[in-house]
Amino acid sequence: MRVLEDGVPSRPKAAPLEAARRRTRAREARSKVRRYAYAVVSVAAALGLRFALDRVFHYYHPYAAFYIAILMTAWYGGLGPALLAIVLGGAASIFSVLSSGFAHPPGTQGLTGFEFYFIVSITGVVLMEAQRRSERAAVRAREELQEARGSRAS
Repeated sequence: MRVLEDGVPSRPKAAPLEAARRRTRAREARSKVRRYAYAVVSVAAALGLRFALDRVFHYYHPYAAFYIAILMTAWYGGLGPALLAIVLGGAASIFSVLSSGFAHPPGTQGLTGFEFYFIVSITGVVLMEAQRRSERAAVRAREELQEARGSRAS
């Protein structure tokens, strides 16, 4: 702890805490429309990327590009937009499979991939939301601790 010229100790600055507060406030300030629009745009971009990669690499996995879109939406927009991205990604995958001629014969092969898509996507979204909530709780706890120290010093 540094001591100022008048003999009063000064508290060190909490730069990481301030940065976390700014990030949290910035995320909360984004409008719902913007966050949900991000979900729609990211899924549309993932669909375009999926078609481009299929043509270039001749690799067929209808859900791969959507994982990135869902995780980015969960990071940027939160839980609601991420769930929308999961649903839109699933619908876009089904549409692209049916329209591309890669449709699986009736059976469990296509269904297993679809179930895996939902399990992986929901797990990623839940983890991102848990991280977001723990960050908020840490910021609140730090603020309460600073207020308690401030009131004790007075």
